[in-house]
Amino acid sequence: MAVAVPLAEMERLVGWRFPGGRTRIPRWESFLLNDVVCGPELPEGMVHPAACFHAPLAGIGMGYAEIFALCRAESDDAIRAGEYTFQIRRPLREEVEYWVEGEIVAVERKRGARIGLFDKVVFELRMLEPGGEVAVVAVNSWLFLRSEP
Repeated sequence: MAVAVPLAEMERLVGWRFPGGRTRIPRWESFLLNDVVCGPELPEGMVHPAACFHAPLAGIGMGYAEIFALCRAESDDAIRAGEYTFQIRRPLREEVEYWVEGEIVAVERKRGARIGLFDKVVFELRMLEPGGEVAVVAVNSWLFLRSEP
């Protein structure tokens, strides 16, 4: 049975590097994030670790729609969040400009009992401090649902 997006085409994405870019967490965003997660009072200038969920994606040099197109999403409704893991090597700080780099590290075609056929695309993003030290390593997977003709 033919699949709309051939697996070989998806596997060619492994090793593909995001353009990269800069991101910064403003004080107001840090304050609101900490408030919404009911976080404890943080030391001056420190950002709540929950920022690791969105801050790396904000700086990779591509928007969500571009990532969806790269991974051949069949529609905006055919994408699911997979797993997210974070290594926080150095606490994130407010108003610091971080360089974000990363690449697609794996693609796996799977079948789920509830969602059917999908491609699990795994990417690793690194947030680097101005001096080049890695502050955060985020490994994310997104699931791209696939139709079968």
